[in-house]
Amino acid sequence: MLDPEPVPDGGAASGAAPEPARRGLTATEVLIGLICLAGALAEGSANDWLALLLVDVHGAPAAFGALTLTAFNLTMTIGRLAGGAAIDRFGRATVMRTGAVLAAAAILLVTLTSSLTLALVGGLMWGLGVATIFPAAISAAGEVPGRGNRAITSVSTIAYGAFLFGAPTIGVLAEAIGLDRALFLVVGFLGLLLVLSPVMREKTAGRPGRAPATLG
Repeated sequence: MLDPEPVPDGGAASGAAPEPARRGLTATEVLIGLICLAGALAEGSANDWLALLLVDVHGAPAAFGALTLTAFNLTMTIGRLAGGAAIDRFGRATVMRTGAVLAAAAILLVTLTSSLTLALVGGLMWGLGVATIFPAAISAAGEVPGRGNRAITSVSTIAYGAFLFGAPTIGVLAEAIGLDRALFLVVGFLGLLLVLSPVMREKTAGRPGRAPATLG
């Protein structure tokens, strides 16, 4: 449950040692963790399923599937390298929201179109869209007041669930409804990311005089 606790105002002024970080999982960490999970799911699903989608569902040559996956990884690398400058200029939340919309549009383009040219464009968009989400969320976790590395660990743990369970879940859905429709799950998580994006403001600040709320 949420358990906000007051922090004595006189501690810092009297030179007392700061209160140790709470051990519980804060609500902010959970929200950032879900954002990070959505980014990890979008990233992992491309590596696991993009080429297979094009070859098995759209009938593309195997070489084209490999080319599109390479295009995805190329633009993701470029986006990671340029992401820091983009965040400095436009803000973390804005860059992340833009990336989520771009990635969602790319997934819809790749799954719904029969054009291999548009599918290649979708692969490029997909990589660029997901590039900044995971690192931006980890950066935001590091700014949770009074939590530091503990918050980064919590957020990373939530996010890596996408790598562990994302591919099997999509695989089960693909058996039931087809791989193209199964990837709509990723679009849904990217939509959730947009809803939660306000937590990604530049500094995750708590209320004055209060410690972060904790779960448990």
